[in-house]
Amino acid sequence: MKIKTLLSIFAIVFLGLIQLKSFAQIGINTTNAAPSPNAMLDVSSTNKGVLFPRISSSGSIASPSAGLLFYNTTTNKFNHFDGTAWQESSFGNQWNVNGSAISYSGGNVGIGAVTPIAPLNIFNNTKSIAQFQNINTGATASDGFLVGLNSSLVDASIWNFENSAMRFGTSNTERITILSGGNVGIGETNPTEKLEVNGNIISKQLALNPTGVSANANAILDMVGTDKGVLFPRMTTAQRNLLPIVTGLTVYDITTKGFWFHDGTAWQQLSSSWTTDESVAYTNAKNNSPVIGIGLTPLPTSTTPATPGGSVTNGRLQIVGSNNSDQLTIRHPNSPILRWGFYVSSTDSSLNFYYNGSLRANIDRVTGVYTALSDKNSKKNITTINPVLDNVLKLNTYKYNFIKSEDSDRKSIGFMAQDVLPYFPELVYHKKDRETNEPFLMMDYAGFGVIAIKAIQEQQAIINNLQTQIDELKNVIGQIKFQINK
Repeated sequence: MKIKTLLSIFAIVFLGLIQLKSFAQIGINTTNAAPSPNAMLDVSSTNKGVLFPRISSSGSIASPSAGLLFYNTTTNKFNHFDGTAWQESSFGNQWNVNGSAISYSGGNVGIGAVTPIAPLNIFNNTKSIAQFQNINTGATASDGFLVGLNSSLVDASIWNFENSAMRFGTSNTERITILSGGNVGIGETNPTEKLEVNGNIISKQLALNPTGVSANANAILDMVGTDKGVLFPRMTTAQRNLLPIVTGLTVYDITTKGFWFHDGTAWQQLSSSWTTDESVAYTNAKNNSPVIGIGLTPLPTSTTPATPGGSVTNGRLQIVGSNNSDQLTIRHPNSPILRWGFYVSSTDSSLNFYYNGSLRANIDRVTGVYTALSDKNSKKNITTINPVLDNVLKLNTYKYNFIKSEDSDRKSIGFMAQDVLPYFPELVYHKKDRETNEPFLMMDYAGFGVIAIKAIQEQQAIINNLQTQIDELKNVIGQIKFQINK
């Protein structure tokens, strides 16, 4: 009986092996159902599972084939061979990661992160990046678009390897554009400059310079340049007058060719149309009137009451200086210390003339008399003048016209400096023409008043001496007459 049973079993196995080899399919079930035509092995059960080979380490399998599968009893996970190395296999809804494998657990996905802390968590010891590529970009490390942390583990990068623009948008509208050449547009999809903004900009502080220096701490706008200037808005007077009233608003008026600002009440000219062309007169000034004020807001040229009585017209150039300082200075072209200063005295309102800070002359405010400095305390090397009468008598007086005057002009009277020079050199000044550098002579006519007084004194001495002689002769004649009449 046992022998017959063994023979039956052998026959069944033999027939099964024949069938397996013939159809290359195996069906394992309790219902005798045929295997699925798409399956090499079809296992069906409602109360049993399949036990795969259980091995403690993949190292015990020699020369594994790609696709070989076993259950690792050390890690309690399935392992499969991918043709190169053993990999952990994941089943079900929970992803796990070991090494470079992907893991999904608790709603977060980690790439390189065993315990992901975000819906997508990428971790790498050298660089953590996500790189996007398509059929148009190529598939190398220098293709596509990259987002992540670079190898320094500090700097974050958004990097486009392609020669194409980067665009950022909100509400389905493009907001920021970076073109392939580096031009950035905010509200501008095709910027033509490094930064082009279509809209308003608010900045707490701004520095514009070619060296990258920070703005001065005391400046809200700090501009530095050696080969460029600043262009203000340029418009006509009519366009300027249409602008809203904003105190401090500044524009360049191309009609008047000057800068204008609004003081909250009216437009005022910031700077006038000064020119280096000597043939053009300056006619623009504050409040549209041809008046210039230095050290003050100029008064209008209309007449104003004077003191006492009468009226005066304010000048086109009005200068106010501080006490005891020059109000107008004319300097030597080559030396800042050689200068003439003009000063209206704060004491008596006279006009004073100073040279290098030393008083030289004065015009009295009451009489208009020109006076020169003559205080003894301001003089040194004082000597008396030698007799002058003989030399005065040698001088000729003339009437004449200057060469650069018309013959019909009033004639002048005076001396020839060349005649005066041998006798009174102190009154003759040697000068040179500023254009031709030719020498010429000038003369101190006021000094002749001193010479005249000295000559009168000498002449009076002669007169007094003659009077004495006359008196003596009269006395002798009187005595002679007395003797004759006896």
